[in-house]
Parts: sequence; C-alpha cells; structure tokens
Amino acid sequence: MAAQFNPPAFTVQVGSHGADALSVSSISGTEALSHLFDFRVDFFAKDGDPIATSELLEQDALLTLSIRDSAPRYVHGWVREVESLGMKTGRRRYRAHVVPRLWRLTQHHRSRIFQQKSVPDILKEVLDAAGVKTRLALSGSYAPREYCVQYRESDFAFLSRLMEWEGIFYFFEHTEDGHTLVLGDKPSAHAPLPQGQQLPLRPSLGKEVVAGEYLSALEVVHRLRPGAVHLKDFDFEKPGLDISGKAQAPEGVTELELYDYPAGYVAPGVGKAATNVRTEAASMGGRTLMGQGVAPRLTPGYLLEVQSPEDGTFAGEYLVTEVVHSGTQPDVSAGSEAIQGLYRNQYQLLPKAVPFRPRRLTPLPQLAGPQTATVVGPAGEEIHTDEHGRIKVQFHWDREGKRDERSSCWVRVGQPWGGPAWGDVWLPRIGQEVVVRFLEGDPDRPLVAGAVYNGTNTVPYGLPGEKTKSTRKSASSLGSDGFNEVRVEDAAGQEEVFTHAQKDEELLTENDKDQQVTGFEDLLVKKDRKRTVEGNQELRVGLDDVGVVEQNQTLVVQGNRSTRTTLSHDEEVEGNQTMTVGGNLTALVLQGAMENVGAAKATTIGGAYSVNVALAYNEATGGARGLQVAAAHTEHVLGSRQETVGKDKTVDVGMDWDLRTKGQLTLTIGKDWEEDIGKTTSLYITEDMAGLAKKFELKADTFSLLVGDNLILKMEKSGKVTFALKTLTVDGKEVKIKGGKVKMEAAGSLKSDSRKAKELEHFKDPDPVNVEFNLKGMDGKPIKDQPFELHMPDGSIKKGRVDGSGKGVVEKVPPGDYRVVFPEMSGRINKGS
Repeated sequence: MAAQFNPPAFTVQVGSHGADALSVSSISGTEALSHLFDFRVDFFAKDGDPIATSELLEQDALLTLSIRDSAPRYVHGWVREVESLGMKTGRRRYRAHVVPRLWRLTQHHRSRIFQQKSVPDILKEVLDAAGVKTRLALSGSYAPREYCVQYRESDFAFLSRLMEWEGIFYFFEHTEDGHTLVLGDKPSAHAPLPQGQQLPLRPSLGKEVVAGEYLSALEVVHRLRPGAVHLKDFDFEKPGLDISGKAQAPEGVTELELYDYPAGYVAPGVGKAATNVRTEAASMGGRTLMGQGVAPRLTPGYLLEVQSPEDGTFAGEYLVTEVVHSGTQPDVSAGSEAIQGLYRNQYQLLPKAVPFRPRRLTPLPQLAGPQTATVVGPAGEEIHTDEHGRIKVQFHWDREGKRDERSSCWVRVGQPWGGPAWGDVWLPRIGQEVVVRFLEGDPDRPLVAGAVYNGTNTVPYGLPGEKTKSTRKSASSLGSDGFNEVRVEDAAGQEEVFTHAQKDEELLTENDKDQQVTGFEDLLVKKDRKRTVEGNQELRVGLDDVGVVEQNQTLVVQGNRSTRTTLSHDEEVEGNQTMTVGGNLTALVLQGAMENVGAAKATTIGGAYSVNVALAYNEATGGARGLQVAAAHTEHVLGSRQETVGKDKTVDVGMDWDLRTKGQLTLTIGKDWEEDIGKTTSLYITEDMAGLAKKFELKADTFSLLVGDNLILKMEKSGKVTFALKTLTVDGKEVKIKGGKVKMEAAGSLKSDSRKAKELEHFKDPDPVNVEFNLKGMDGKPIKDQPFELHMPDGSIKKGRVDGSGKGVVEKVPPGDYRVVFPEMSGRINKGS
C-alpha cells in the first residue's frame, strides 16, 4: 500500500452551523444498495464555544469529501444522533450520525391496511407522507394487491419487505441541496458515476504520491448459489389450476433448487415475473468483486468503468453495490501540521450484466396465534357477503378503518364441513366478534375460524343458570326479532329437543322415514294443512280415533274406496247431505234397513230403476205422492198385486199404452165409463165377445161390419145402408121396409160387394220398425262396447252390442213396448217405440 496519500479535505455543516464554523477530525460511513447509509462524523467548533447537541438532532447535514485534483463528493443526510465526546487538545469534541431522511421511518411503528394498491403506489404513499423526496425509476408491471397489511412493524421494515418481495432496489442521489431516494427494478435505473464513470486500477504505487482518485486493489469472489427456483401457490377460486413457476439461473448450480410455498401470487402471469425476480435474487453474488482504493465518489447504485492498464483482467463496467468509507484529517490550529490526513475506502462491485435484486432479509410479521375482529359491512345491512361466503371485518388494532365494507378484504370463513354444493354454511353477521387466524402466519391472509360472545353479543340463554342447554339459534334478517332454532336440553328428567322455525319449514326425505312417538303427540296447525301421498297410505289406530271438522270437509277418491266397520256405524248429518255416484250404487244390508225422512224426500233417477223385494213390500205415503220417470218404467210382480185408490185416479200416457193379461180381465165401474179416442180403435178378440147394455149407442160417419174377410154391412152418414150378402134371412113377426123408393132384385141377380182385407189397410197390423238407442253415463259420455238384450212383447229376446259411440240398433221390430237389458251393468234402460 502506498506510504503517502493525497491529503483529503472533509467538511461538514449541520443545520445553522456552517462548514466555516465546524472542523472535521474524522469520518467513517457505510452505504450500500437497498440499505440506509450511515456516516459517523467527529467534529468540533472552531471558535471553541460549546454546541447544544439537542439542537443538532433532526437537522439537515452536508458532508463533503475531497481529494486533490478531484471534484468533491457530497453526502447529504439528516442527523439522527449527536454525542458529546468530551475535551481533547483543549477543544470539546462532538460526533454526529448522518443518515438519510428515510431512516426516520425506522422509528415509526404502526399497523394499518392497504387495499387494491400496487406496491409502487404503497411505497409512494408512505414516502410522501414521511416527506421523503423520491424518484421512481421503475420499468416493471405491478398488479394491485387486494390486501396488504403493515402489522406491528416500522414503516421502513414494511417498505423494505415489500421491495424485497417485488425485487425493487433503492439507492440515493446526493447534491449540495439535498438527497433523493431512487427506486428501481431494472439495470436501466443505474447511471454512470458523477464526475466521470472511469477510475484507474493501480495496485502498486510504492511511495509515489498520486493525485486524483483511483482503485488500489481488486479481487474476485465466487460463491455457490442456487441455480433453480420453483415457486408454488394455491388459488381457492381455481383449486385445480397449477400456478407453480419455475426458472433457472445461468450463474447458479442447477442441482441446488430453491422451492418455496406460498409464493404470494395466484395469477400465472404474475407468477412468472415473481419466479424470475426470485431467481435473480437467489443467484446474485455468485461472482462479485471486492477491492480498496481512494475514491470517495464511489456511490452505490451507480456504474463504474474499471481501467486496468496492466493485463486488462478487471477492465469493464460494474455496478457499485457497497462502499465503506474511513478518513481522518489533522487539526491544523492545534500545531499538528506534520500529521497528514488519511482517506481510504472499501467497495463491492457486481458485473453490469448481472441484475441486482435485494435479498429477502426483512422478516414478515408472524401472527402465531389467533385474533378477534368485528364483522362489518355497508350501513343498513346485517349480512354482507360475496358468492364465496366471505365477509369483511375490522380488526381491533385498525385505527384507520371506518367499520364499513372497506375495512378489510373479503375474508374466507371456515366452516365445519364444505364440499361441492354441500356442507355447512354459517355466515357471521355485522357486529359479531369473530376469531381470525392467518394462513402461514401471514397478516395478508386472514381466515375466520369461528365466533365468540362478548358483552354486547351475549349468549342466547343466561349462564350459568341454563348451562344444560345447547342450541343453534339464528336471527331473522333484516331488523327482525324472529329466529330459527334447534335447542337441546340435557338436564336429567327434563331432556328435550326443541325446534323453532320462524316462518316456513321444509323437510325432504328421498327414501323412507321412520318416526316413533312412545308417548303423547300434539299437532296444532293454525292455518291450512295439505298432505299429499303419491303412493299408498295406511293408518292404524289402536284405540279410538276422534276427528272434529268445525267447518267443511271434502274427500276426493279417484279410484275405489272401501270402508269396513266390524261393529255399528253411526253417521249424523245435522244439515243437508248430498251424495253423487258417477257410476253404480250398490247397498247390501244383511238384515233390516230403516230410513226415516222427517220432511220431504225426492229421488231422481236418470236411467233405469229396479227394486227387488224377496218378501213383502209395503210403501205408505202420508200425503200426496208423485212418481216421474224420464224414460221407460217396467214393473214385475211375481204374485198378486192390488192397488187401492181412495179417490180419483188419472193415468196420462204420452204415447202408446199396452195392457196385457194372460188370464181374465175384470173391469168394474161403479158409475159412468167414458173413452175419448183421438184416432183409430182396433179390438181383436180371438174367441167370443158378449156385450150387455140397457141401451147401446154408436156414433160414426161410416160404419162397416165384416165377417171373415167379407163386407156384410156398411152404413154411411148420408143414410145409405149397403148389405152385401149371399143369403139374407129375416125372421120376425113383422118386417117393415119403408122408403121413397125400394128396389128389390130377384135371387140370382143380387150382386155381391165383397172385399178382401187387403183393401182395408187401416185394419192391418202396422209395418215393422228399426229400434235405435244410445248408452251414456252420468257424465254424459258414451259407454261403448256393452252387450245388450232386447226383450220383445211376445217374450222373445234379440241380442246385440253397442258400437264405439255407445249406439245400439235392432232392425224390423214390431211396434209395441220392449225392454233393453245390459247384462254386464247393474242398471237397466227400458225403451218404448
């Protein structure tokens, strides 16, 4: 090393104390990329007057380092500490520690939350608030952080770990008037050294005195560094997505891998950038240069060009990463001219081609245990959540939150069970105190783990008095006193399971459900109740079954219904009763049957009506009786029938009336008998006919007498009488023929006027007809494909089947009464022609 150096010159000014009033005796200092510089300056007052050290705190300071034939180097800072060193050579000595204004942030500790801001935005906000002059030389892209917490750490530690995480470095620019914090992330942020980028390397000077700045020694250091980085993280919104990132460093050892989880990102694009930054930081320092020299202008963050005239080994451009300064200068006023001043420095360099990334040296605050916080949200809401069931909280340590939906990020809520569209969901509500844990202890990754009661939110049932009760009780929202609850009482002898639904309750069982009540069951439905059983239903009551319907009851059975009573069946209807049977009605009474109708009774039968009485049949009507049959009426009496009418009897037949008796017909009329026949009357007597009357009177426009097929006598209204006889025998005591003109013809000349019966068509039997009928049910719809039997008046039977429209046809039936029977149906339909 050189025995003789250029005499340095150091000056300092602090606050109102200028450089002409203070004399520097020694300096030492350290400055490095992404570190706070710190210079220690020993000085005294030239006039010997004492200095109030407290007045120097927080004052700006300017330190000047000069070497002969070189421009001065300025170190501008801020006084963080002042010491009084006592008296030496008759003067009171002082020591000041000069640091950047950024150092003040090391003394400011706090906890606060930043949301939806990128790291550069957070840095600028904090630095501007602290009054730190800053210049951003950032080229990278920085996504906003959803949630970023400064927790129980200094502002400086908070900013340092953010910059270390993102790969942002910083250094300082110094001028006579101040210093500026420069933030960078790429080599483009580095500028050449002020007052010239080049410095010569002169390793051996002997005793030669050399003017200007130079490098006296330079060595290369190689270090083992990881050559591969693998980062991984997890995105709960896309749990199946692989968001790991991998990268390799050309200067590292690829077999040495740095694997880390969580990486602090979820977007694949961000992951790639984060992996590259982490790789550059891990491999940096694999090759560095360390040296000594006399070069005060070496400043971290600037580029240096080394001139190596001997062999050119170290020639090239380098980034200055660290400089350590030391120097002394004599007190000329104390008579020490023979003592020369001294300055030297040590430094570290990084090849320009190697990007500088700060190492992750600042620890992340670790929250080892849980915290509690208060659930918050918008004004007027009780439940504030997103599609993932996340909530917002305000921590008790948060002084800046407004207890609203902006107090935190969305915080996931741990549930007892969670699966794809199944599990538990209990959302903490605004105002509740919840327990918060932090994934990996990271304050940026909160997770709600439960809830606790407090003096405002008390337990549902007073304790310790109700200590045997366990419950899950909710509160109706919004602004309601209602609740839903499932409560369990475990007190011995009072065990109970209580369920309360404030409004509706739905229970769905996909398969079977078994329910057993060993004691009493009470069901109260204050409004309507509806029960639907799509399959079968079976109800068994071991003892009595009592039901009371205070108003109406409707029962609809779509199919068959069977009711069986092993003993008596009593049914009482205090009002009216209506029974409608769409098909047939069959009532079977094995013993007696009694029906009492207190007032009138009406029976309407739309089709056939049949009553079969095995023994006697008695019907008594106290007043009038009316019978109306819409179609045919058939009555069969196997034995005798007697009908007694106390007064008049009227028979009104709308069409034909056919009266037949196989035996004798006796008609006894106590008074007159009058018949009024609208059209023709025919009387057929197969045997004899006798008539007896005191007086017989017959009135007609024309009277004809036929014997066999021969016309015997014809009388006309005009008085003309015609006999058509073969033989006429008149036997009597006296025969009178009286007339204006009487013509008699002899035998043999009398002409016969006999006529055949075919000439008297009105005496013939009428022609056969076709019978048509339609079979319909009570609902008016046709009944199709039913067999039928047509019972003829002569006792014969014609059979057939109705078609698809319910229509039946029988051709060429003689006019008269007939009966249609449907053997497969219990009812009958009678039809008259």
